[in-house]
Amino acid sequence: MKEKCSDGGDHVEFIDPAVRAQFVDDVRATLDWCDNDGQNAPITDYQQKLTALTAIGNPVLARFKFRELYLDNRKLCRVEI
Repeated sequence: MKEKCSDGGDHVEFIDPAVRAQFVDDVRATLDWCDNDGQNAPITDYQQKLTALTAIGNPVLARFKFRELYLDNRKLCRVEI
């Protein structure tokens, strides 16, 4: 998600610009945490971080997938006369 929501990513148009920069920073910080302090953290810490990220990331992913399906279905329904 970090790359997909960053500048030039596939999901940029599906995330609110007001939250995009903070979301990308939060993803980076969480990945860094996993590699460092998260190594010995309790599972509840992981669950809290995952919940916070998926609260923003899942709707972005859903909008992206909907758009992909919508465009694919339009191509299938196109009738040539």
